[in-house]
Amino acid sequence: MKRKKAEKNWYIAYAGKFVAIAVAAGVLAGCSGHAAGDSTADWKQSENQISEEEGQDENTKDRQQKQSDAGRKDGNTGESPIIEDKKITMGEIEVSLEPEDEYNSWDENTAVKIELQDSQIAIKGQGAKAEGSTVTITEGGTYVLEGTLSNGSVLVDAKEDSQVRLVLKGADIHSESSAAIDIKKAAKTIISLEEGTINSLSDSQGLIYRSEEKEEPNGALFCKGDLTINGSGTLKVDGAFNNAVSCKDILKITGGTIEVTAANHGIKGNDALVIYDGQLRITATGDGVKSDILAAVLGGDTQILDCEEGLEAENVVIQGGKIELTARDDGINASTDGNNTPQIYFMGGDVTLRAEGDGIDSNGSVYMSGGQVTVYGSSRRDNGALDYDREFKLTGGVLAAFGPGGMDQNVSSADSQVSVLADFGQSLKAGTEVTLRDSQGNELYKGRGEKDFRTVVISVPEMAVGGRYEIAAGENVISFVAEQTVTYVNEEGIQKEAAMGFGRGGPRRQGGPGSRAGAGEEWKPEERPKLPEGGEGGRRLELPEERERLEAQGNPNRQLPEERKGGE
Repeated sequence: MKRKKAEKNWYIAYAGKFVAIAVAAGVLAGCSGHAAGDSTADWKQSENQISEEEGQDENTKDRQQKQSDAGRKDGNTGESPIIEDKKITMGEIEVSLEPEDEYNSWDENTAVKIELQDSQIAIKGQGAKAEGSTVTITEGGTYVLEGTLSNGSVLVDAKEDSQVRLVLKGADIHSESSAAIDIKKAAKTIISLEEGTINSLSDSQGLIYRSEEKEEPNGALFCKGDLTINGSGTLKVDGAFNNAVSCKDILKITGGTIEVTAANHGIKGNDALVIYDGQLRITATGDGVKSDILAAVLGGDTQILDCEEGLEAENVVIQGGKIELTARDDGINASTDGNNTPQIYFMGGDVTLRAEGDGIDSNGSVYMSGGQVTVYGSSRRDNGALDYDREFKLTGGVLAAFGPGGMDQNVSSADSQVSVLADFGQSLKAGTEVTLRDSQGNELYKGRGEKDFRTVVISVPEMAVGGRYEIAAGENVISFVAEQTVTYVNEEGIQKEAAMGFGRGGPRRQGGPGSRAGAGEEWKPEERPKLPEGGEGGRRLELPEERERLEAQGNPNRQLPEERKGGE
């Protein structure tokens, strides 16, 4: 979740006024025989509930504003990624997998051999020189590095049109004052991890910028141009100063086992970061995988063990591979500082997100056409498993998103298959098994909530409009008929109308207070809740004794303050 300055929701301003009215009258409209003192106590309970959920309401207001801002943007309205023959095109960004990006054997006779021995560096071949514990490469070609630099670095400062290949064959490089490998100038650099070798790169908190103005280098492995990492060996990178791996242009990963820890971001490619293959293990104080424009995962096994946000870019594309991450904030975040529309695409792969912010957060839109995505959302009700400002269009794949209730959204539109958001009306314990079955008893989905949860969004290809289904969560069972592709049901199986998802006490619509509705969904004035006499705006605060009256009015699912506490 990108945090912005938020205003309190409009009804908060009147809460104190409502309390005063209730105390003075001793009763609420429609209630009788309730002592003024008891009314005051219940109103205080409601007031406390408002206070506890104030952050959630601010978040709602902020998201409304972001949605409105997104609709007014004059920039790019969003272009779909084109992926063909190992090439991905996203707007003006095009990333191709060239022959040299995949590991190729190197020629023993032409490769330059560099043996690292602290200040006793031995170089066999042309194109590199050593001064103290620093190796400087000035020409294109293949360089094989092995040995140890306990306080030194490798600097690539070749011609701007040069292609440099660094073969790491058991290289251990640490620098107290610079990047372990600092690629200052070259059109493209390829780092090959030799099979069966373990290679280590690390910097220190005392790193000194080569360029203060450009803040370079800002990673233990730093590249000013394009960078590719391939091979089948292991690379360990410790970015104690800032990022672990930092590339100013396009970064491609096509193989190897890469283990990184970082004081800031784990792996960053400014223009684009594309993971074709490889095994990644990332621990970062900042974001795990980050790009300014495009972050794409087409294969491999990516595990982000700890991070602020897992994958973050203006455009996030997942077409294959396996991703498993744990984030202190959002799992996947699409955001921008410009006028383009942030987008997230799920086209394939197996994705598991554990987040304490929003599980999937797009300041623009989300599109899902394939793959399997499981989200374990926040334990806090001011975040949701799904959060988007424009639309979440679902055309295929398997989606399961467990949320805390309060800020959870369903998809906004689905094609052929049904998406259902089920609200169980109470917080269910972590480990509770959730199953979805059709009318014949066939199991369509089975999973467990890894955290306490109240809501779950489920969509599988076998679901269809008109079908009868049953969602069971422990002893809680909801039976329903899918009357439309985007369906909302509560614990009693009663369907709700909503454009995006449940807010506190029910669905929200665009243009209304507390709204999180999708584009094109109009607020209907007659649907605005009535208020106690003397109040303007705001949400009706009911006392427990009003339950029978609410049921008589055909609104039995309105959550009362004390009931909502169970889902926090």
